[in-house]
Amino acid sequence: MENAIQNIGRRRWDVLSSRWRDYLPDVIAKMPKAYEAPAKDELVLERMRSIGSLNQFETIDDAPKIRTLIFEAGRFSVERCIYFTRTAEQLAAQGVPTAALTASYLGMMFGSRAMQSLLGIYYCFNQNSTWMIDVWSAASDATNQGRVIEWTPRILALVSNRRIGHEHHWKIFMRLRSVTTRLPVDDAAIGVLRRLQDHVNFSVRRNDVQYNDQWPYYDLYERFFERLNGLDIGVLPERFDVTGNDKDYDLKAAQIFMYCAVAMLLDVLWPLPKFRSYCIQLKERLSAEWHPLINAGALAKDVAALAKL
Repeated sequence: MENAIQNIGRRRWDVLSSRWRDYLPDVIAKMPKAYEAPAKDELVLERMRSIGSLNQFETIDDAPKIRTLIFEAGRFSVERCIYFTRTAEQLAAQGVPTAALTASYLGMMFGSRAMQSLLGIYYCFNQNSTWMIDVWSAASDATNQGRVIEWTPRILALVSNRRIGHEHHWKIFMRLRSVTTRLPVDDAAIGVLRRLQDHVNFSVRRNDVQYNDQWPYYDLYERFFERLNGLDIGVLPERFDVTGNDKDYDLKAAQIFMYCAVAMLLDVLWPLPKFRSYCIQLKERLSAEWHPLINAGALAKDVAALAKL
């Protein structure tokens, strides 16, 4: 699987955001109640049965519905990212930052999962196996002069005989991070995510709390409020001066993941009038009441700009 991940091709978000609009459902499902997991869909099951080897991508018969399902999976992850990031921000604002960090890691996971799906890479589980699907293979290919090459719809898929966990999740994200351009977010903000160069860097702070008996803040018995380097815990500093050594890194990173995932989703949906009401409702959930930290830090202006689309 390692080699397959490293063979994931380049992505141009401006190209993919446009291509997605040809595969969107007629209506936005009311998630999670109406969410249909791709792994349970009969067409996906039939397509995946054609895979004959392990741990390498093969071409499967194209089906527009697969892209529709994966788009909905990506949107489901955006919604979950908003939920856990909101929870983390509220916990930090209430003086329980250690609990905020554990919720933040879930925000990071679902934010990165949303970005992966919107960039065309989706994985799921079938019993003890992992399925990985690439619905935008070669969709961003361009000539030496930068002209996007005419794309023929193609889906790649692989089967692994192991259930992947957090390690491969972050390796997939790191690969996509390295081959994707033109994301709708400040380069300095993305730089915060690029500075983590190993998959273990993403989970080290969560592991310290859960497995290594470390407790980063004095909030086990009482509420804890403190300012770090002149900023409240979890507030993104100007110029995004954030490192993996920051105790509140996950809280800051979750906000970046959330902003980028929401911005990508709005990039696809906002130009289409039929999804306008959903987009308005989504933007309303970026308010300071819901998200006090992101609206107080370096992404505040970007969040305000999204709200005014």
